[in-house]
Amino acid sequence: AVFVALLFGVATDYSIFLFSSRLERFKSGGECDSETEASVFLCAVTTCLGFGVLTLAGHPVLFSIGALTVYSFGTLIAFGVLLAALLVWRDAQKKGKNPSVLLDLGLGLVVFALLGGRILYVLLNLKWYLPDPLEIFRIQHGGLVFYGGLAAGTLFGWVALRKKRLPFWETADTLVPYILFVQGFGRIGCFLNGCCYGKPTFWP
Repeated sequence: AVFVALLFGVATDYSIFLFSSRLERFKSGGECDSETEASVFLCAVTTCLGFGVLTLAGHPVLFSIGALTVYSFGTLIAFGVLLAALLVWRDAQKKGKNPSVLLDLGLGLVVFALLGGRILYVLLNLKWYLPDPLEIFRIQHGGLVFYGGLAAGTLFGWVALRKKRLPFWETADTLVPYILFVQGFGRIGCFLNGCCYGKPTFWP
């Protein structure tokens, strides 16, 4: 909670700074560039999420409508994927790359990352799944490991780029910074889900 509070404060201060800079530009007759607008938007989103995490920590379910249950972790992951896709599209156009190819690749990375994360989690906790193997497919009950997702996503990316004959490192420079958004929002989802707190400590 302390970290999230700090994040909330930093994001708020940075948003105020960017807003002030934008205001000065308008006063001087200039225009605000897209980079500043995007930064203000991202800081505003981070601020809202920071406030939301402080008030909703330990709430794995956002809301339910009849039989439909919307979980906080999945919602945050979906939001991160959407935000990453929009930023990749914009960055690809600026660099003269085909955004459709990168978005197709990004979608594959997300799918394989989820599969890899789930497979590794199941392997590490196999004794829980042997009595009821169908539980493996009930991903709504939780259970992903970041390292499994990283390994599977990287392997998929390497194979896909070789087939498309695209440079690995150059393409990674475009995709990876925005993939981190997905991971970042996923960690916020973990906090809302009430997990990943670490071990108890009795230090002052």
